[in-house]
Amino acid sequence: GDPGLLALRACIDREVADALGEDGPFGQELPLPWVQLREQLEDCAEGSTGEDGVLPMTAMFVLGLNKVKDMAAEVGIYDEGELIACLQFLHSSGSVIFFDEEGLRESVVLNSQWLADAMAHVLNCPRVVQGSSAATRRLRERGELEDDLLRRHLWKAHKFREHHSILLRMLYRFDLIIPMDHTGAAKVHVVPSMLLAAPPVTDPDGGSVWESLYLDFHGMLCRLLPVLFPKLVVASSRFPDMNIISSLGLCRDSFRVLWGEEELLLDLLPVERPQVVRVRVVANHGGNCRQQGLSMPVVRALLKLFDATLSNNSHLSFSAGVLCERCHSCGRWLREAR
Repeated sequence: GDPGLLALRACIDREVADALGEDGPFGQELPLPWVQLREQLEDCAEGSTGEDGVLPMTAMFVLGLNKVKDMAAEVGIYDEGELIACLQFLHSSGSVIFFDEEGLRESVVLNSQWLADAMAHVLNCPRVVQGSSAATRRLRERGELEDDLLRRHLWKAHKFREHHSILLRMLYRFDLIIPMDHTGAAKVHVVPSMLLAAPPVTDPDGGSVWESLYLDFHGMLCRLLPVLFPKLVVASSRFPDMNIISSLGLCRDSFRVLWGEEELLLDLLPVERPQVVRVRVVANHGGNCRQQGLSMPVVRALLKLFDATLSNNSHLSFSAGVLCERCHSCGRWLREAR
């Protein structure tokens, strides 16, 4: 047989064995009340979803935590801590979607396909939507999603319209959509997968290596693509001392910002398989001559910005520094460990 198919089959067999093992999500013995609650939640998700014009819609897509508490009490789960543990287990086994986090813990999503369908309506936005041609063009060409386009067109179906807020919060949580306002009341969102790649630059080396700051994510940068730069925009709005930043252009693989009088370019290297983020000054919009490289106040603020962006990703770390001319030629780093 094909080696690739054999490897895939072995991988699937291994995952199934782990899932059915004693410590796997499907190999554990559950308390009877947990099983009964799972069955009740599955019953709520059953029924007509309104697809193909079949009405009335009887399936439920999301329940409030208070409603789930009442259901849990009926089967003998009275302690809130036990209920949260049960919901987290059901989340890990794929029965529900639940996050014990601020802004999310009050809702239990019963149907993961519902979230997928909502996102698909965004990704499959038609080229022409009556009355919103400018908004659809903005989405398709720049990856920027206007909230009005969502409400009036993409999520106008009843199953989405009635749950607009929780849908957005869940899609934010999965980084499928990113708000451009950290308060969650954004009128414009960014869809990372629809961001365009930046046009090729004529100076791939970016001048002297001393003029650039490099951030090495130790091989984990791929996990942040293509959400890193949109997240930097959001994080920058959370700190009063960073409000001097204004975005000059956001792409999938680069980000231009105006920091004070200096225009900074953040891009990914190498282009074919990104491993590091490079930050450099590409223009000065003030009257004074620009000094060589990045100033230390800007470097410190940049490091604070990256730390804030990764605050919810404790498993990710980075090293920041410059490449000296000698080490640059042999590919070694002069690092300042973070």
